[in-house]
Amino acid sequence: MKKSFVAPFVFLTIAAISLTGAPAAVADDSEPTPTPANVVVNKPGILTLPNGDGVRDTTSFTVEADAPTTVALSLVDPADESVVSVLDPVILTEGALTATVPLTLDGVVRPGGFALRATPEGGETTSTKVMIGSGQPQFANIALSRSVIYTYKKATARSSVATVYARDETGERVPFTGSVAAKVGSKTVTSKVSSAAGADAKVTIAATSLPLGAGTVTFTATAQGLTSKGSAKLTVRNVAVTATKVSASQRTVYPAKDGYLDATKIAVSASSSTGKTIGATGTVKIVRGSKTVRTWKLSSTKSWSTTWDGKVGGKVVPGTYTVKVALKGPEGATKSASTTIAVKKGKLVSTKTKKTYKASSILKTYTPLDEYGQGYCQYDEVTFGCIGFDGYYGDDAVSLIAEGSTTIPASVRSAKAFGAVKVKMTLNASGVSGQAVWGYGSVSDPTAKVTAMKKGNTSPGWYTVPKSGTKLGVVAATGEYSYFFAKTITVEYSHKKMVK
Repeated sequence: MKKSFVAPFVFLTIAAISLTGAPAAVADDSEPTPTPANVVVNKPGILTLPNGDGVRDTTSFTVEADAPTTVALSLVDPADESVVSVLDPVILTEGALTATVPLTLDGVVRPGGFALRATPEGGETTSTKVMIGSGQPQFANIALSRSVIYTYKKATARSSVATVYARDETGERVPFTGSVAAKVGSKTVTSKVSSAAGADAKVTIAATSLPLGAGTVTFTATAQGLTSKGSAKLTVRNVAVTATKVSASQRTVYPAKDGYLDATKIAVSASSSTGKTIGATGTVKIVRGSKTVRTWKLSSTKSWSTTWDGKVGGKVVPGTYTVKVALKGPEGATKSASTTIAVKKGKLVSTKTKKTYKASSILKTYTPLDEYGQGYCQYDEVTFGCIGFDGYYGDDAVSLIAEGSTTIPASVRSAKAFGAVKVKMTLNASGVSGQAVWGYGSVSDPTAKVTAMKKGNTSPGWYTVPKSGTKLGVVAATGEYSYFFAKTITVEYSHKKMVK
């Protein structure tokens, strides 16, 4: 059998074709595609127009990534998605995944909010807001070191410092030119002010340059075609007495030493334009007719008082006296006040007023309290008699009550002005059997003073008459199976009266 030289050639040819036509059977040694980095852009500070004035023309922000990458940066106007400026790309490496990037006003022509966008290589874009202020003084701020100043040369608060500054809509301070005008009454004092970088400007306002009164300090700020105003209240005062008052604790005095209106307390008070005590010069005088009988000096607006016994040279000289006060501060007019005091002769002496009444003229009503209402009182020309039976409420119970009142004489009522008035009543009984009591007091409390009733005279003792009211209440009562016969009730008042 002959060997074929064609078969091996064909086999080799087919093998070669198979090797070149089947690359999948060969191992792949290429690198895998990396995952894109995530980027965070921190919000930058505020920028302020116009560009080039040195006030917040530049700021900065930071870019952070979680893997090495190159970040493309741009400032975009969200109003129309136009690119305002393109920043240099930032390359973040394994050892430096954070970078600080400057941001300027280049390309910015309007204020407002802008978008700062960052796109990592092969990754998603992130954005943060950038605020750009107009630099216009939307707010004119003014503060006074004092809202009240004084014209007096020795006063500590003789001037006020106005501190002013301007802010735009972002709240940041901005440069300005303008004025501070202090106006009180019809007068205005104006000073020019300016700030090249938005710092405070200060103006001193002197009290001596303005009239007295309440006014306004106005700050006017102008920048970038806009003018704004702010104001604060200012009051200019002098150091003066604004009012005085004088009073007397007693407008009528009886100088005799009897404990009744023996003297009067004279009190002087004053107010000042400062609201505090100030030095002043003045006098307090007691005058009768054209004659001054007493004088005291005043040196300030502090409250002052003294006691006057109503005497002139140690003697009682009846008449009407005028207390006059005149007080003047370092500035302003003299303020005056006055009051009158009547001095009278007279002295209080103790006295008594006494009167005896038929018992029947005082005890005019009765109420039986026994079970069957059998108790009674009888009236005649000589004796008032009451008989009580078995008390309804048991042992030692009241079986009958007789009641009445007596009118306090007008002379005694008027004596209440001189002090306490006391009363003592004495009941004269021609007969008493069993248990009987009697007493007196106010109309609302007629049992304030009570004692047992006996044949003859009995009295509960002295009782202080109430300050109000014109009558006194009187009461008498019997126990069970008891009676009394009362002839008279003597009413005695102890009081004071004025004698010349």
